[in-house]
Amino acid sequence: MKYQVCYNRAAGEANIIKWSDEEWENCEESGVRNQYGHSNVVAECDTQPEADKQFEALKGDPVYAVFVNYSAGEVFMSVEDGLTGNWRGSKYGYSSLVGEHDSRDGAEEEVFSWEKHFGALS
Repeated sequence: MKYQVCYNRAAGEANIIKWSDEEWENCEESGVRNQYGHSNVVAECDTQPEADKQFEALKGDPVYAVFVNYSAGEVFMSVEDGLTGNWRGSKYGYSSLVGEHDSRDGAEEEVFSWEKHFGALS
């Protein structure tokens, strides 16, 4: 058996594809096993535990992300990682990513600063 870990960074999605030895041999020359839409093959592994470890590594450390919806005057924080969806893009609709922090405290300070800013505008 062979295992491929595929990752679509923009969408924050990953999956593990399991191949039998026969499938692996038949697809090696065709290029089929590298065609997964927007996902990239980031690891090829011989065992499921090895593939699971690679998959978990894609999560990375948590990020405390701050988002602002300028038209609504709203700000919020969300804990994200490499597999929580398209949080750097359109996951939160009209809200824009304005900050990424390693700690909750840093993100809360930025949220408070934005709330003061919006309060001063009203």
